[in-house]
Amino acid sequence: MEQETIWIIAVVALAVGVLIGYLMGKSGGNETRRRILEDELKGSRAEMDRYKQEVTSHFEQTANLVNELTEQYRKVHQHLATGAQNLCPDQTPGRALQSSLQPKLEATQNSATQPVKAKEEAEPTPEAPKDWAPKKPDDEGTLSDRYGLKKSTDSDLNKPPQPDPGLNDDETEKPGQK
Repeated sequence: MEQETIWIIAVVALAVGVLIGYLMGKSGGNETRRRILEDELKGSRAEMDRYKQEVTSHFEQTANLVNELTEQYRKVHQHLATGAQNLCPDQTPGRALQSSLQPKLEATQNSATQPVKAKEEAEPTPEAPKDWAPKKPDDEGTLSDRYGLKKSTDSDLNKPPQPDPGLNDDETEKPGQK
């Protein structure tokens, strides 16, 4: 009996040890899984920050290049206008390029001094579309409860319905006839 008790105690101790080992292993697995997920999250955040920095850098460079292009265009235009003015001061191309260098304010002042068109020459001003149809003062409006209904008389109410005039009674079969 003592030997059986020793065996029972050994088996119970083994089962308890296995259970404790299993639980310890499982809790340690969650810790490693958590650590792996945290590392992945940190990596994803670092990659996102790097991408944001690349996008910002790209658009800053694009803005600088567009500004440089605008400045170069302005210089080329000014060079052409100055050259046209110096080489052909009395001709149309020189005046056209030179006038494009003048401020736009002068152009609006010049247009203000031009004579106003006569009433006959003026274009009609466009109107917004109407959301209603014109009607006579006596007519019902489209939002009226009686719109589109015909007035019926008492004689119309007492008449029995008439058959469709398109039907031919001779060609139709009546029950019991063939």
